[in-house]
Amino acid sequence: SGSATSTGSFGALAIGTSGPGGERKVDIRGEMMVQSPGGESRHYFSGAADDGDDGQYYIYNDSAAIKVKLNSDGDSYFTGGDVGIGTTGPDRLLHVHKASAGTVTAVSYTELVVEDDGGSGISILAPDANSGNIVFGFPSDNDSVQLRGYYNSGNPRLAIELAASEKF
Repeated sequence: SGSATSTGSFGALAIGTSGPGGERKVDIRGEMMVQSPGGESRHYFSGAADDGDDGQYYIYNDSAAIKVKLNSDGDSYFTGGDVGIGTTGPDRLLHVHKASAGTVTAVSYTELVVEDDGGSGISILAPDANSGNIVFGFPSDNDSVQLRGYYNSGNPRLAIELAASEKF
């Protein structure tokens, strides 16, 4: 309880325990919140591998709404905007970027962008006995159009299914 302020150089810091373990320079047992002086941004950490709790990390916006939640054994999410992997300027909701494809921008009605300066693609991996699928769903029919790839005992085939009954 209470508060304290210290300045200077420290070799290690422990809070809630007798000392940092192993190579750690900071060891905090329990929960921790880091908040800017004006309270505009907050980061909240809880749980640790050796206390029996699942680790969690939250980032709040200036309205105190959770925008990022990472949970080591549960649901995690990002709701603060578009997410880029390999880019700081994602074109759409999720942008996986290896290298620039040139002066091209993703169309506005897509949510996923996969970009490279050579061939790019998405792998759908399945066991030999099963299919890899791309499913198109709508409020009236959640699997009305399906593209299915089959290994088919070494004779690969692609099927297009409409309303789960018509096959091409």
